[in-house]
Amino acid sequence: MRKLDTIIEALNYVGHEAQFGPLHNSVIVDFFKFFGFGGIKNDETAWCSAFVGSVLSRMGLRTNANLLARSWLNALPKTDSPRMGDICVLWRDKKEGIYGHVGFFIRKDDNFVYLLGGNQGNKVGIDKFPISRVLGYVVAIV
Repeated sequence: MRKLDTIIEALNYVGHEAQFGPLHNSVIVDFFKFFGFGGIKNDETAWCSAFVGSVLSRMGLRTNANLLARSWLNALPKTDSPRMGDICVLWRDKKEGIYGHVGFFIRKDDNFVYLLGGNQGNKVGIDKFPISRVLGYVVAIV
């Protein structure tokens, strides 16, 4: 399995979007199921970690990560030189807090990191984030 296989799998879900109200996107609900959190039956629970975990699980890779995005920092080996398909963890709200965001690393420049992730604007897509928010990178496929 190659890191690009991870990106190819993740790209299958681009455009899937959370639905507000009583209806829920079944694809997003399935992210929880494939990641091992099948008790969650809605698309309103934060789902960036479920997206990453689901993609990796579908490819046969299990980790000890959970629904907290920051849990990925201790789930796989860290790297200072991320490659496309690795995992990037960002802080959210405050750097010392518990909340974060996680997605698949696409690339970075001097100012931004580009991630393919879930729950980015309530959908799966590629977005850029300030590089100052990066907490770390982990290797998706070892």
